[in-house]
Amino acid sequence: MNRLRLEGKVAVVTGVASGMGKAIAEMFAEEGAGVVGCDYNADAGFDTMDAISKAGGTGIFVPCNLRRREDIVAVREKTLERFGKVTTLVNAAGIVVLNTFLEQTDADMQSLFETNYRGAVWMMREFLPFLVESGKSSVTNIASISVYQPESFAYYYGSFKSAIAMLTRNLAREYSRQGVRLNVICPGPCDTGMTPESCRMDGGDPEAVKRLVDSVLCGRVGTGKDIAYCATYLASDEAEWVTASQFTIDGGASFAGGDHFVPV
Repeated sequence: MNRLRLEGKVAVVTGVASGMGKAIAEMFAEEGAGVVGCDYNADAGFDTMDAISKAGGTGIFVPCNLRRREDIVAVREKTLERFGKVTTLVNAAGIVVLNTFLEQTDADMQSLFETNYRGAVWMMREFLPFLVESGKSSVTNIASISVYQPESFAYYYGSFKSAIAMLTRNLAREYSRQGVRLNVICPGPCDTGMTPESCRMDGGDPEAVKRLVDSVLCGRVGTGKDIAYCATYLASDEAEWVTASQFTIDGGASFAGGDHFVPV
């Protein structure tokens, strides 16, 4: 009898309303984890977790604006109230602003910082003590190939993704010996809710879509599920000797080089 890969795990996943976060939450539940999903978009987040429950999975949804510390505290409280422990944290939520450098405003920079960097920091601050307590735990932060391949138009986005990637690996030095592995996934261009409208596979501009697909060696853009496979591995006991690492899941886009998305 095959044991589910995440049986006995309790995972907190941000950004479950769509895209990578949704795919990760669904795959975690399929593999036996109890899932606490959170997102700013409450309606879509509830839909994700409701579908997981109807499919036989176990999970709850907690509305959360990562720019509000009290919301993150509430996620931690409801997680422990429902499951009594936490073994896995995945920071998948994020936003992007694509524009020329001089047209990106201070407000753009602030919103990217608060959501993509500080929100992940606050989540780790709330959950790390309980991850240590559980033992054999993990944190996976979703960054981007812009961590090591500068892309035009994604200036602050790439900067804060680079920051969270470095912080993750630094924290691994402190927490891995305490039973918490920390790793980074760097996705390439994926067709998610963050994809510019002109580049979306369904309804995008044909020329922009072709240029995007041609920039990926594997001949297609990624999906949330492509990233979820890696996240599931990192959350499982199969990865118990894996920490302080960056996983590039990009279909060869970073090797091909060039800009993948353009402003709309």
